[in-house]
Amino acid sequence: MTKIPTARGDEIDSSELGFTLITECVVGPRTMEVELNWPDHSFTSVPVEQRIAETVKQLEHAKDAGVDTISDRTIPGAGRDVRLLKRIAEQTRINIIVPTGWYTWTDAPHPFMIMDMLPETASTSWPSLADYFVRDVEEGILDTGVRAGTIKITSDHHGLMDGVKLVMRAAAEAHRRTGVPLVTHTGIGLGIRVAKDQQDYLEQLGVDVSRVNFGHVDWTDPSVDLDEFEQVLSKGSFLSFDTAGLDYQWPTDHAAAIRRTRIERITGLIERGYLEQIMISQDDSTYHDLNPMPEREHPTFTTVSRRIIPELKAAGVTDEQITQITVANPRRLLETRDRGRY
Repeated sequence: MTKIPTARGDEIDSSELGFTLITECVVGPRTMEVELNWPDHSFTSVPVEQRIAETVKQLEHAKDAGVDTISDRTIPGAGRDVRLLKRIAEQTRINIIVPTGWYTWTDAPHPFMIMDMLPETASTSWPSLADYFVRDVEEGILDTGVRAGTIKITSDHHGLMDGVKLVMRAAAEAHRRTGVPLVTHTGIGLGIRVAKDQQDYLEQLGVDVSRVNFGHVDWTDPSVDLDEFEQVLSKGSFLSFDTAGLDYQWPTDHAAAIRRTRIERITGLIERGYLEQIMISQDDSTYHDLNPMPEREHPTFTTVSRRIIPELKAAGVTDEQITQITVANPRRLLETRDRGRY
């Protein structure tokens, strides 16, 4: 069986993952420059022990609602704090899987851009960005003993800019060296079309795209045909409809359309034979720096269980199919690490 590292610093068997939310941010995004310079408008405006206690409380509520595992998506560039996450993980029954990667929609950090420009010099003096990702996976992050279980890449409506491609190359290399699956952020309003661009570039980089989950595809404009989703799925990749917790950000009419097409697209893809490649989540967070935090329709990390699953069942999705989507499919993605490096 596959051993999956968690934020406690231990490993669990993949058979223990249970009901898994593949796209959540336990704490974050956080902007460290804001915390350093304007702390009264940041995560640090409240004592850390209070933050931890509130996060644990919300995670335990989610556990009572049926959630067993959360795949966290906050990476460097978006405020990943693994020491904090470990303290939280040690106090909750929920398994938390930690990612590595670098968050950007446009530029890579200057040191990595310079190393990319001067690869011969950089290779003799400093680890590459891929080396850092591999270290997170194989050795652990800082002094926590916590190892990364996914590698995340990001792009958005700007397209695959040079800095994004630099990070994607590093992520692809780290994936090939470790076998750890890739997960992605796609564009607001563009969703599946960004996923297609990401998939095409990853194939150019030699990635087996059946080991990749393309996220946020329910953000795709409601006018986009289901055939475009099938183009990505036909290559064996996973798709996650995972932004239900963010529906509040849209104007009322558009939010209603997103909610409707989310269910229509999932059921439509099931009918086309892609049940084993679909996942659902809500991309919630107990805190993020996009203040103020919204008033939620449902408690944190429970929109899937309290709203999405009932909507799917009302549309004819069976209990067995729900289990495939929420238990078997995340496990299948995370178990791709057993295929090893290549």
